[in-house]
Amino acid sequence: MPKKSAKSVVKPGRLVPLLAIALILSLSIFAYIKWLSGQTPVKTEEKMESKLISIAPPIALPKPSLTSRTSVEAAMQARRSRRDFTSDSLNLKQVGQMLWAAQGVTADWGGRTTPSAKSAYPLTVYFVANRVIDLNPGVYQYLPGEREAKHQIQLIKQGDVHEALGAAIVQNAASNPPALFIIAGDMEKMAKAFDNKRMDNNVYIEVGHAAENMYLQAEALGLGMVTMAGFDGNKVREVLSIPEKDTIIYAIPFGIPKP
Repeated sequence: MPKKSAKSVVKPGRLVPLLAIALILSLSIFAYIKWLSGQTPVKTEEKMESKLISIAPPIALPKPSLTSRTSVEAAMQARRSRRDFTSDSLNLKQVGQMLWAAQGVTADWGGRTTPSAKSAYPLTVYFVANRVIDLNPGVYQYLPGEREAKHQIQLIKQGDVHEALGAAIVQNAASNPPALFIIAGDMEKMAKAFDNKRMDNNVYIEVGHAAENMYLQAEALGLGMVTMAGFDGNKVREVLSIPEKDTIIYAIPFGIPKP
């Protein structure tokens, strides 16, 4: 005769550990749910804003002009620091031309408008837009390109920062210009070009080259600017969210000069 199948029976000695495990799991799940309910939810708008800034594509600038009605000699003759600007807005063509004058790529091997020792090119130009047609207020980084010219700007901080920036720089010309450029230098990048020997002076000299290009370009465009260095770079960095590796050297308010 076939044997009868025996039913599995949980012995009383095994039942207590099983109940203890189930109780521990239940308490753990309950505690986790309570912890989640106590967290402050991130607003949907904040999530969307953060995502917008992080994925915002670079903005292509108008192709730079290579000729003008103003000769180099005439621009040098007229060049002055101009600190008072009208309330008129700038356009992307004017902004792009100024950025190109500072660090634009001009050769297929990566040469730029500004010379650099051993072609290190340690400078980064940031652009603060206050009143620029077809451009939202914010802080942008100029992307000149490496070997191939890009001539773009990339949003790094969204929103109007002119009041906080003016308070950080504490100079009248920086209080509310249509636009403001920041030139910063990466000292480590220059050092690497010299077998890790610090050559900070080269970076400061290069900033001077870039600023003079911008002065002459501004005169050729009928615009005005002034270079400023007497401010707390750490405060400016905090306002603009500029990376720690960049030493902020020049702030340059820019706009249409008052007569």
